[in-house]
Amino acid sequence: MPDVASQRSRGLVLAAGLQTDFVSPLSSGLGRYTYYEESLNTTEAPAEDNELGLETHDDRSPTDPGPGSKGGQGSIVVPADLNQLGFWLTLLLGTPDTTDNEDGSWTHVFESGADTLPSATLQRALGSGRWKIAKGLMVNSIAFGLAKSEDGYRTFRLDCMAREVYTAGAPIEADPAAMAARAKLPAKRGLTRLNSVVNAQLVSGEFTFANNLQREDYADSADDAGDLASAMEPGDLSFSGNPTYRFKRGAALNGAIDLFTSHTTPFAHEIEYARSDTSSLLIATPRCFAPPAVPAANGPGPVDFSTSITARQVVGETPAPLMTVTLTNAVESYS
Repeated sequence: MPDVASQRSRGLVLAAGLQTDFVSPLSSGLGRYTYYEESLNTTEAPAEDNELGLETHDDRSPTDPGPGSKGGQGSIVVPADLNQLGFWLTLLLGTPDTTDNEDGSWTHVFESGADTLPSATLQRALGSGRWKIAKGLMVNSIAFGLAKSEDGYRTFRLDCMAREVYTAGAPIEADPAAMAARAKLPAKRGLTRLNSVVNAQLVSGEFTFANNLQREDYADSADDAGDLASAMEPGDLSFSGNPTYRFKRGAALNGAIDLFTSHTTPFAHEIEYARSDTSSLLIATPRCFAPPAVPAANGPGPVDFSTSITARQVVGETPAPLMTVTLTNAVESYS
């Protein structure tokens, strides 16, 4: 038997495009996107079918299973490429409000809280004439960090759900559109603001925004077999983070701890990643809460303090979304 090389992932292309609705996959119009990891898989599992009265060998062994509901879920780790990221943010938050800056850049403003969210068709080469196909792909949550101790480039983790995930012998589109010009964000870039001021010595921080999608199955004959989801409905939104700050000798340098004195006192929180004036990402949550933070002495080294941040929407005469994401880049549209 001849030796056969193992398939490796480095050259396996991922392509995706926005669907017009959840149940109508694309047949063309995909674009190329880069990624670090992709773990989408089917969630279809057989159901026990304990039918009685069959001619069986014995009365203790199970008989054939029945069909289960089709679906898929998994994660995609993507680079913080500010030109590519708008596509994934559109899936996460909906279509942005876009402004032409008339300097070769566009500013896209995404707001959380949309009643409906887009879905996508995705294909990824598996090698040897096989492709992974995901239809009705939706982004359930995004996770990102702010630690500057990391080298290389920053990444974002997208947890996804899909109407269907399967393998095929042919791609949906053999020649996807070329990817946008690269705008990768170095991991050392990034800062945080509390109440619009850089008043904290941030050591590390991990943050997550979640749509909390819920599968819905309606008796609507959306597919012949009736085993595909009718919709993925957005649930209650959540934004959470676990930042750790360094306590400094100068009292004026410890502005963060002055904010974390009561779990009922709101504050504004911002995370900004910037490459230049025309390539940046700002994640703003204007009304956040955190339990009191008290520094601890964990040995002879520096004194740190941590807290858990959650965000809420702004209510009243001038309501505002729980989270607003402002992306400035060189891409005109993601529709």
